[in-house]
Amino acid sequence: MNLFRLPPELLDKVFSELALQAPVLEIIQDEATPEQKARVVAGKAYHVISTVNSNGDSIYSHLGFSKKFSDGSLAYATAPLDKKSVFYTLLIQEPARVGPMTDAKAPRDTYAFYFLEQAIEAEEGVVFHLQDRIRLAGVCQRLRGMMNPSQERSVREGQLEITLRHVLFGDPVKAEQQLKASPSLLLLKNTHPITDFSGKRVKNLTPFQAALCAGDVEMCEMMKKIFEERIKDGETLMQEQFNEIFPDGIDASIKKQQKAAFNFDEIITVICRAPISEITAALKVNEKNNRSPLCQALKKFRDHFEKISDSEKIFNPYHLLAAFKACPRAVNDFQSWEQRKLFCCQVIGFVQRYLPACYIQAFAQNLRDLTEEKKPLQRSFKFECKFKRMLEISSLHLSCRTSCVGLGFNYLAYNTGWYGWLQFGVINEHMIDTTPLQKFCQTKISGFTNLYQSQSIFRV
Repeated sequence: MNLFRLPPELLDKVFSELALQAPVLEIIQDEATPEQKARVVAGKAYHVISTVNSNGDSIYSHLGFSKKFSDGSLAYATAPLDKKSVFYTLLIQEPARVGPMTDAKAPRDTYAFYFLEQAIEAEEGVVFHLQDRIRLAGVCQRLRGMMNPSQERSVREGQLEITLRHVLFGDPVKAEQQLKASPSLLLLKNTHPITDFSGKRVKNLTPFQAALCAGDVEMCEMMKKIFEERIKDGETLMQEQFNEIFPDGIDASIKKQQKAAFNFDEIITVICRAPISEITAALKVNEKNNRSPLCQALKKFRDHFEKISDSEKIFNPYHLLAAFKACPRAVNDFQSWEQRKLFCCQVIGFVQRYLPACYIQAFAQNLRDLTEEKKPLQRSFKFECKFKRMLEISSLHLSCRTSCVGLGFNYLAYNTGWYGWLQFGVINEHMIDTTPLQKFCQTKISGFTNLYQSQSIFRV
């Protein structure tokens, strides 16, 4: 049958199937069947393979994916799961997220699939992005010409979604590839919400504005070049996008954020006054239904902070700075090590759950390396484990909003390039020193200011 002579209703079906279906996760015991392997090669699934170790325990051991060879052929391949990858960390710490990933009808866990596909790409496997299915649907201009306006919009929205995801997950290399291939994406705003790295729903932003709101200076600088080199009147259009985010200028925005910084006095006071029994119960984060006054106060704090964070279009780093600044006072006021642990992990760590990708990447690398040694941002989520008593898992992932494990409950990310909770008698001042974070924030302000000035936005 000639594809170009398909009736419109069948063309709609073909287009929707090619452009909208996405792979699901399949959990395989020991070895995939030929039928299961065929689904992977066809782009309908990815595999996580479960095996039994020498102790008789069932463990996730391998990935199953499609691999493209030099002759252009696709074949099923497997590779050991990298125990240092974010996806492996997610599997171990949040097994409840696996189930929905296997259900094609469940809301897609953008975060989990992003890092699953990242792990597959690390093994040189094929990732069936929406972009690839769009290319297949529009491989010929004749086919694209047959698309009705709604189909064409679906193509563009799909391309924009991929680009925004790369921006929001701190991957400038892939974002640049997308934007150089289709520079006009810089002028489009997403009409459907996209979940960013922290779980926040982002809508009605261009890729450049999304990077601005996340505080990702390097990403913005990359886009600035594309505006200038690939888009007619690009500088003017970029200025307009700047002004939409910072209508009163950067300085006014910074002052507003500083004034709005979260006040942690109330939760510190509650922790100070809580009996040891409530402190101990609160540290057992699996006890979700604990009705003690302390646990209720912590829940109130979490709900309040999440509401504030989600309401802010531009990420406000001064919330985290205020949390770090409150730590010395909290440590001095607290009578027990358990109180200090609770504050650091479930207050400071919880605030860190709402950091954009570029900030988490900076913490992973070590803020001092970036601010004092002027090293470039490596764009990795892998934290170092410099002490034997640290957790064996070295990649940090942000738990889903409903989860009571991981960052914000069991541990926090230190500014020294590693995370966890060390059971020492004192808190090392370098762990909670606010200077690296202050300097890091200042470099971002300077970067955006330079970007502003280079575009003559401050000229009267």
